[in-house]
Amino acid sequence: MNEQWEQWRPREGLAKRYNIRSITENSEGLVLLLSEEEIDNRGLSISFGYTAGSYRSIDETLCHMLILNLKEAYGAAFYTQWTFFIVKNSNYNKWLNEYSAEIGDYIGYTHFSLLTSELVVDVLATQPPTFSDVDLP
Repeated sequence: MNEQWEQWRPREGLAKRYNIRSITENSEGLVLLLSEEEIDNRGLSISFGYTAGSYRSIDETLCHMLILNLKEAYGAAFYTQWTFFIVKNSNYNKWLNEYSAEIGDYIGYTHFSLLTSELVVDVLATQPPTFSDVDLP
């Protein structure tokens, strides 16, 4: 595995695990709505705004090789006890760069990854997102 995964701690007070409630791309850009795994009505809105150049959402069951690679490289607790990651030397970033005829490298994206029990969401963005606590029904 040439990628280097780092647990990303964007702010204090975050729960260890979250679930994806929704992924929305609208006039405010890309927004992810998450709920805490332990307390379902405590939510988190993550707004990438217009800094996201690409994103993908993959069912966790289709990410078996990723999970095996992370377990081998970092141990199971690395990805089972945390949701937010930054990926250095990202294969996804390399793909976008090739697909965009190297415009992706010029723009300079960072690969943010959210690992949940149901989905893996990858976002290539030029800036870190903003986080807001929200109450969920």
